[in-house]
Parts: sequence; structure tokens; C-alpha cells
Amino acid sequence: MIKQLYQTDKNLAIRLINEEEIKPEETQELYELLNEKDDELLFAIYSYFNKNPQHLDLKKFSQITKIPVFVLHKIFTEKPIKVKFPVVNNKEADIASAYIFIFNKEIPQNTFFNKEELKIIKRFLKQRNINRNFFVIFDKQFKGKSYLLAVVAGLILPEYILEDFAFTGEVNEEGEIYPVGYIKNKKKIADKNNLNLITYEDIYHIDELIYYLGEEAIDIPFVQLSNKTEEEAYISLEKLENKIKEKINFYSLEKLEKFFGISKKDLILTSEYLPKPEKDNNQWINTIKTFEEKLKKIYSSIKRKKRILHFSGSISSLAFGFGIKLGTKKPVIVYHYQADNYHKVIDLSNEEQIRQIKHIKEKLENLEIKQLKGNKNAKELAIAIWIAGHNPYGDVLRFSENKNWEVIGIEAKKFKGNLPLPKKREYENLWLEITREIFTVINDMKNKKYERIHIFLSSPVAISFASGMAIGHFINGTVYNINKNDETPYFATFNIEDKALYSMF
Repeated sequence: MIKQLYQTDKNLAIRLINEEEIKPEETQELYELLNEKDDELLFAIYSYFNKNPQHLDLKKFSQITKIPVFVLHKIFTEKPIKVKFPVVNNKEADIASAYIFIFNKEIPQNTFFNKEELKIIKRFLKQRNINRNFFVIFDKQFKGKSYLLAVVAGLILPEYILEDFAFTGEVNEEGEIYPVGYIKNKKKIADKNNLNLITYEDIYHIDELIYYLGEEAIDIPFVQLSNKTEEEAYISLEKLENKIKEKINFYSLEKLEKFFGISKKDLILTSEYLPKPEKDNNQWINTIKTFEEKLKKIYSSIKRKKRILHFSGSISSLAFGFGIKLGTKKPVIVYHYQADNYHKVIDLSNEEQIRQIKHIKEKLENLEIKQLKGNKNAKELAIAIWIAGHNPYGDVLRFSENKNWEVIGIEAKKFKGNLPLPKKREYENLWLEITREIFTVINDMKNKKYERIHIFLSSPVAISFASGMAIGHFINGTVYNINKNDETPYFATFNIEDKALYSMF
């Protein structure tokens, strides 16, 4: 009866199977229908037996479909990987699903009936040394090869990613992605189903799919500028984007937005001149909080994936606070801006490199300590850090004249104001080593008699940022900024132990 009904009213027959409105004596007819080359029908039969295993006869199923029993056993006992793709039949669009089962050994057939183009995927996987044999079941009837991108995505991407995306595109065995038809219809049905549709317009090769949605780390540029317009910040952001492109030629900010919803506006932070903090309005702290909010949005938009921040800032004191807020749990690459270009100077993109900035050095090789103002009874210590061109010693001493402080200087033994970029091998880790030595000195001073440490920075922004990461918020200290109004040489910006600076990362 169900077999006869299928011949006269296909949709009704499939609906009855899906609703399990099958009489026991009709079960035999389901096996007879397995020879029909109809994906939707085959999926309905598969679902029926999957829900009603008491009616399943694997040997009979195998005899009719020519699929080995061991393959069928896995299909009916294990949960498949589900990936979605749009289909268009008679200009009507719908969302179809491919259900993928992974096998550890070669299987003679990849679907219930032959789809020759699946061999393309097998050859692609073989070229990449990806040992995955697979079997696919489709829940809709369709024509064409636009489903291939979806099947590849299901085979190489984490399952949690597949929930929010649909894919359409032809794929060749080199991993190149080709155009398919009815893109407008497919985009419309994907939007209707709240799915982010990935097409040949978004990616040209499977490598891009792996980078953006696979297990690889994702690179995220972030620019902070002061006294600059948003337009200027976007130009700087594009320059930083180009630095990432030197390593990943297909990288783009547009794709970052396409895949994760992260806009260019999320990746910049601009501020006007930051004034001396008032009692109830510390714009330095507020800016650091804004930095935190932007990072929270970025990190939450890219889930379960390693995210490498590419950071460039413009104010040393503020960057020190950013570093405190970021902490040492998140990978970051820090840039120095010079001669209208961004230069990677401190690479903290993996756990081992991050740990290095907190390694205590037994001997200072790049810095030296100078006693600027002695005071045996002092309970507070001022540290003037001189690595950039400006000599802060005179201003720090003038600022501390009427304060019961001891004052020391930490200065670069050479290259003050002109630290070489890490282009030559001999300077590859120089900026990182200087950061380690700053941390070594401040950590040593923290363990002495001083109740508070006052920090005055004349150092490149990149080193200030990494130093803030290393030092964290575990000392009682105050960070100062040079006072452009010249009433006093410096003003306090924030206290390191302020709870507002605690890292949530």
C-alpha cells in the first residue's frame, strides 16, 4: 500500500513514513522502496528504521542497497554529523541537510545511490592526508553539485560551528570553490532560517574555510589611537590588516565580519586627549573599560577558537593599563608604529611566549638601574623608566621634590630612543627581553619594604603594554602620565590595584 501510494502521491507517502503512520505489514514495502533514487524518500525510510529498530533487518537492507552490513550498522547506531545547504527546485528554495558518518576504513559506497562527484571530495581529503572515509544521507531531493562545499565543511569543521552556517558551492580536488546558481534565492532562504550562508563569493578555497571556521587560530587586529578621527583609525586598521596578510594572503576584515559579525568599528578605539582624572570621572579608567568591552564582544563572537590579538596603541601609560586588563591568559602580538608602518616587535602568540614575559632574569643585560634620589626611610618608591627618546629623570625628580620617596631610574644601556626593530636575528627578542627585565626590577622592588611604587614611563607603547601584562594588578602602584599643561611635570592616571583594572580574561 505505501509503495503504491508513493507512485501516485509521493509527498503523502513520505509524510506518512515520517509520521510513522505505517502498518506492520507495510514494513516490507519500505525495503522495496529502497531502490528508488529519491533522497527524501530514502531519508524518511532511514529515519523510520532509526526510530523503530525492532522492524530493522540489516541483512535485507544490505541485499537491496548493496551497502555492507557493517556500514549500515554504524549508520543506524551512531549519531551523524549534520550540515546544511540550500537547494532550489523549480525556483523554490529550501534548506536541505547532509548527514555524514565517518569511517576508519574504505567503504564501497558513499551514499544510498551513486553520486560520482563525492569521489572529488575523497581525492581532496587524500591529497591533504586527511584519513576520513564517509557515508552521506540527504534529507531532500536535489540536482547539481552545489552540496559539495557543505559535505567538505561537515568533514573538516567542528560540529558546533555547523549549527549556525549553511554552505553552497562546487569544489574540485585541489580545494578550489566554484560558483553555483540561484545565489539570491539561496541567500534569502538562509536568512529566513537564521543561517549564515557561505558561498564562493566569500571564500575561494577550502583553506579559507579551515582558517576562519576550523581549529586554526584566528588573527584579530586592534588599534587604539588618541586625538585621531575614526577615519584615521580605519586607515591604521587597514595597515595592520595588511601586516596579517603578509602571513595569510586571503585574510580580510570583511571576512572577519562575514564569519563572526565583528565590524571594523569593533576593532578600533579612539579617544580625545585624556585629562587629569577627576574625583568621580577617571577617563583613563573609562577608556580601559571600553577596551575590555570591545575585547569581550570580539572574544564572545569567536567561540571555542584560539584568538590572537594584534595590538597597536598610542599612549604608553594607557597601554600599560590595557596590558593589566588583558593579563597573560590571551595570546597577543604587539606592534610598534614607525615611519608610517606597523612592525611586529613582541610575539606572545602562544603559551610559552606569554610565560616568558614573567620569567625573572638573574642578570640585567639590556637595562641598568640608577639611584636618582636616596631615602633610607622611604616607604614609597618612584621608578622612572627611560627607553624612549625623552629623558624623564629631571621631571620625575622635580615631581618628587616634596615627597618622601626614594627614586630610581631604569634605563636602556644602549639604543635609548632608537630601539632596533626585530628584523635582524640579533634583535629578534630584544623588545621581549627588555620587557622581562622591567618586570624583573619591579617585581624585585615589590618584595622589598615599599608600600607603594610609582611608575613613570618613557618607553615605546609596545613595551609599556607588555609590561602591564606581566606586572598585572598584584602590586600597590600608581602609573603617571606627562602633564602637557606644565603645571606639574606629571599627573597620576590610575592605581594598579584598582579593581576596575582586574582582568576578566
